[in-house]
Amino acid sequence: MRMLDASGRILVTLVPPPSEMGWFGDGSDGALTFNGGTVLGLTAASSVYTLNRSIFCTNLTINSTYTVKTAGYKVFCTGTLTIQNNAVLMNDGNPALTPPAAGAALAATELGGGTIGGVGGNAVTVGGPGGNNTNPNPGTTAGQCVGGAGGAAGAVSGGNAGTNAVQRPIRYLTTHLLAGASIQTGASGGGGGAGGTNAVGGGGGGGAGVVMVFANSIVVDTTTPGGLISANGGKGADGATGTGAQNSGGGGGGGGGLVYLAYYTLSGTSKIQAVGGARGNAGTGATAAGSNGTAGGNGVILRYNLQTRSWEA
Repeated sequence: MRMLDASGRILVTLVPPPSEMGWFGDGSDGALTFNGGTVLGLTAASSVYTLNRSIFCTNLTINSTYTVKTAGYKVFCTGTLTIQNNAVLMNDGNPALTPPAAGAALAATELGGGTIGGVGGNAVTVGGPGGNNTNPNPGTTAGQCVGGAGGAAGAVSGGNAGTNAVQRPIRYLTTHLLAGASIQTGASGGGGGAGGTNAVGGGGGGGAGVVMVFANSIVVDTTTPGGLISANGGKGADGATGTGAQNSGGGGGGGGGLVYLAYYTLSGTSKIQAVGGARGNAGTGATAAGSNGTAGGNGVILRYNLQTRSWEA
C-alpha cells in the first residue's frame, strides 16, 4: 500500500510484515472471474462451479447468481476476493431429497469432507443413523459439527444423529488441517426419520465440509440478500405423506462444518456461515402425528487477521 501527497508523490510504501509473505500463494492462476464462462477448464452446471484443485489467484471475483463449490480444495488470492450480491463460495453438506434417500457424503480431498445422512425408515421401521466422523473434528463443544436426530413415527424411533469421535480445536495458522496423520473433517450427518404406515421417513442431511481461504483482502457484499461464504449442513427431508394410521418422521439436519479464513482486510462478516442443516418435518396425511427431525449443530468459523496478528473469531 502506498500513501501519496496531494500531487500524487509517494510519501511512504507500506510493506506487509514478514508473517504475511507467501500465505496468499503465488498468483499463478492470474485474475479469475466466475461469470458463466469457462474458468480454469471448469464450466458451471446450473450456475455452480466445482473446483477440482486448489486455486492461486491474483484477484478472484464471483459474479452475482454464481456459486463456487470448493469441494475440499483451498483458495489463495494475492489481491482481492470479491463475492458479489447473491454469489456464494461454499462447501455445504448435501440435502436429503426424495424420501427415504439421505444426503450424500462430501468426499475428503485436500481438506476434510462431511459424512452421509441416515436413510429414512420404510413401513414402520427405525430410521437409519447419520454417518459418524471417525477422524478428528474442529469442534470445541459437544454440540458443534454434529448432525440432528431423525424424527420418530409413534413408538418407532428415528435414526440417531451422526457423532464426532475426537475433537481437535484449531487455533493456529496453517494450510494443512491435520491432527497427527489424520485429516481434519467437517461435520457428521443427520439421522433418518422413522417410517410410518405406508410412508417412508425423511432422509438425514449430509454433514458440511471445510472452506479455507487465504486472501490479502476479502470483500463479501452485504446488500440484501448479499454474498455468502458458507459451510452449512444439508437439510433433512420431510417425511412422506401417509395413508394409514401413522405418519412418518422427518430427517435430521447435517452438522455445520468449518470456515477458515486468513486475510489482511475483511468486510462482510455477517455473510459468513457454518450453520447446522434445517430439520425435516414429519409426514402428513395419516391419522397419528409423526415427529419432526432436529436441526444439525452449528459448525466453526475461524478468522485470522494477519495485519493485527490476532484471531477475530
